Amino acid sequence: MARHLRSVRGGIKAVVWTDVLQVLLMIFGLLIVLIKGFTMIGEPSEVFEAVNKEGLLEFFDMSLNFQKTFTFWSVVGGNGITWISGFGINQVMVQRYCGLATIRKARTALYINMLGVSLILTISSLCGLLLFALYHRCDPLKASMITKYDQLMPHFVMETLGHLPGITGLFVSAVYSGSLSTLSSGYNALAAIVWEDFIKHMVKLSPTGVMWATKAIAAGFGLIAVVLAFLSGSLPSVLSAVFVTTGSIKGATAAVFILGVLLPWCGSKIAMSSLFTGLGLALWVAVGRLLYPAKPAGARTTLEECALNYTTKVPATRSYYSGGIYELYNVSYLWIPVISFLVTLVVAVSLTVAFGFKKSADVDPSLILPYMRKIYLKTRTHKKQESAKDEEPVPMKTEGKSDPAGLSVIGGSGNGYVNHAMTSDNGVERTDM
Repeated sequence: MARHLRSVRGGIKAVVWTDVLQVLLMIFGLLIVLIKGFTMIGEPSEVFEAVNKEGLLEFFDMSLNFQKTFTFWSVVGGNGITWISGFGINQVMVQRYCGLATIRKARTALYINMLGVSLILTISSLCGLLLFALYHRCDPLKASMITKYDQLMPHFVMETLGHLPGITGLFVSAVYSGSLSTLSSGYNALAAIVWEDFIKHMVKLSPTGVMWATKAIAAGFGLIAVVLAFLSGSLPSVLSAVFVTTGSIKGATAAVFILGVLLPWCGSKIAMSSLFTGLGLALWVAVGRLLYPAKPAGARTTLEECALNYTTKVPATRSYYSGGIYELYNVSYLWIPVISFLVTLVVAVSLTVAFGFKKSADVDPSLILPYMRKIYLKTRTHKKQESAKDEEPVPMKTEGKSDPAGLSVIGGSGNGYVNHAMTSDNGVERTDM
């Protein structure tokens, strides 16, 4: 709630600077867990020996079994589409790009982001391997010490570092920093979208009124997030649930954006139809995975090294499904974005071929990728874009380098749309959308 109020009041400057602090807290908290774990287990080789014995480090598992959770293809495909969508078309990221003065600065920010994300993912993966090596012969879940594996790292911190003042609080702040950073960015981005696309044309407000209206919208999304946070506690695995839901959406939207920049002959109705088709199928599979679960794989953990004073739960009787349509529901959650992406793409191309191509003169060439623009310009039926004849181009800063195509993507002026939710109270701080 505190983060939510700070995002509403402080605008983009408060969001960015708190993000910097939270990243440092995340890295510091993970490093504490990593160092403590390695001091307990001894040699790092023991960690890799334990995980190798169970086959957890098969980097090049080329299996095409779609029901196997982690393979080379599922990880590259699922995560690849998710990252492309997240960094390429996500409103939160585009908001950050437009907040920078030049293209070069936006690219530099992306390179720095790549290093930071790689560092956090590497440390997080090492922490996961370390926890497996420490607990694979005394599974806290089977010993009823925790209720789901999402609680494993907090359990480790409380068990090994809980006696040290301040360490538990530091770890909690590190864990929540990642989610809070994402939420604060999302509040303002959603508020900007709702205002620009849905409300702006229905009401007329002064600049101050617009600022407070968008901040009120951001506050509303914050309250929704608080409610959903309480509901997520009943999910068996938060990570897989989030990946399935966001992956379904990101896969379909990424396909539509790729259609737009590569195939300008695809019309808007076809694009929307294919979007809902891919999204609907992916969500259908995702819901089916929850309602008709497959039998879990054989356990890789035991209780042989646990103390004698533990209790085990008698597992509740649960039905598992296989064969027929249930095989589709048993697909790995990493394939959900791929399904959404491919179905959207195939349906759009098929409908375009079946029902005809959109007139090339109706598409602005600046919205097409440069290497496709040459092909597109040869097929145009008009030399000048009619829809843009009354619009004056907005100059963009490129730090002395001009775009060879005469088209600028990002700059100090943006496209004229102001994210009022990211504007400070005095109206000075503005982020172009």
